[in-house]
Amino acid sequence: IANDMGTHFTPSVVGFSDTELLVGDVAVPGKLKDPANTVIECKRLLGKKLGDEDLQEDAKRWSYPVVHDQNKTCVQVQYKQQKTAFSGEQLCGFVLKDLKGTAEA
Repeated sequence: IANDMGTHFTPSVVGFSDTELLVGDVAVPGKLKDPANTVIECKRLLGKKLGDEDLQEDAKRWSYPVVHDQNKTCVQVQYKQQKTAFSGEQLCGFVLKDLKGTAEA
């Protein structure tokens, strides 16, 4: 099944702004325009604790902070004019929801 951009690959990238949430290919340009609010490699957060060495190495490349929120390892971004923390599960859920919407269209 092709995604909404016509490709068979959807990057695990989620972008946040004051007005919207962007997922996949449409979020990729945000890596350059707004890196602090564009989460790349969101699957790398899954199952990781904040002190995990691999996660700490990954976090060095990211432009957004990794935080501990409600007993989960999360990334913190600016979304709808508020600092908001999202877990890896939430971020991957955004990607899967987008894929499901495309498949049902």
